[in-house]
Parts: sequence; structure tokens; C-alpha cells
Amino acid sequence: MHFLGGTLIAYICGGLFALLLGGLGVYLIIDAQRSRRKALQSQSWPVTKGVITQTDIRAQEHDETIRYVPIVRYMYEVDGTSFEGRQITIGSGVEFNSHQKATEYLAKYPVETAVSVYYNPEKPSEAVLQQVAQKTSVGLVIGIVLVVITLCLVCLMTTGILRLVTGAV
Repeated sequence: MHFLGGTLIAYICGGLFALLLGGLGVYLIIDAQRSRRKALQSQSWPVTKGVITQTDIRAQEHDETIRYVPIVRYMYEVDGTSFEGRQITIGSGVEFNSHQKATEYLAKYPVETAVSVYYNPEKPSEAVLQQVAQKTSVGLVIGIVLVVITLCLVCLMTTGILRLVTGAV
């Protein structure tokens, strides 16, 4: 009976892990679809003139690798109200594996340069410099893989529980 209790605890822990993994997968899929939809909507957003006020590169460490994130701040005006924008693209920000690539990317946005700013007419504080969604394919693929792994785990656990319950161990 002690073995049965340990096995049951293992199935419970496995179930919780599968739930967490599947939840993350579903979140990534939904987030990728939301970003794609927003990028499509942004194609009809009005455009206004803005000016780059600041650029920088932030280094972020991810699993012993360093990613370089270009930072761009810009000012723009809609109906007499000034806004500060920080989004270059829709969704996750742009990042590079080398400082040089991030610097080359920022070369398009020198400080005090005039730029076109695309803003959401329903929420003018939401704006981008490029009407594209970044990293949606990666998020979608990872989300699908996590959901498939979760389904496999659930099938294996269901089979194991059925064997345990029916005594076919």
C-alpha cells in the first residue's frame, strides 16, 4: 500500500507539472495570436509625426547568454496632447545577440530625428514606429510544442492511473 501512495503522489505532481506546462503553452499561443491581430489592426492606424528623444541599448542576461535590447523613446502629438512612446514594434521587443547588431538597428533612429508614429485611435497613448509584430512565430511554435508535450504527458498519466486502478500493474 505504501507503493500505491507514492505512485499516486507522483501522478499528482506530474499532473500539476503538466497543467503548468500546458498553461504556459496556451498562454504563448494566445499571446502570439493577439500580437498578430494587433499588427494587422495597426495597418489602419493613423500616422502622426514624432521625434526621437532618446536611444540606448540595454544588455539582458538569459541563460548565460547576453541579449542586447535597443531602447527608443519618442514624443508625438495627437489632437493637441503630447505622448511619449517606447514601443518600436507590436508585441515583444526587438533584441539581438550582439551589441553591434543592436547599434546598427538603432542607427535608423538617431536622437532628434523626425519619425512616423502609428497610434491607436481608440487609445492614442498606444503607438509604434513599425507596424509589425515581433517574435510571434517563435512564441506560437513554442506554445504548440508545450501543448503537445502536455497532451503526451496526460495520455501517459491517464494510462498509468487506469492500470493502477484496474490492478494491471
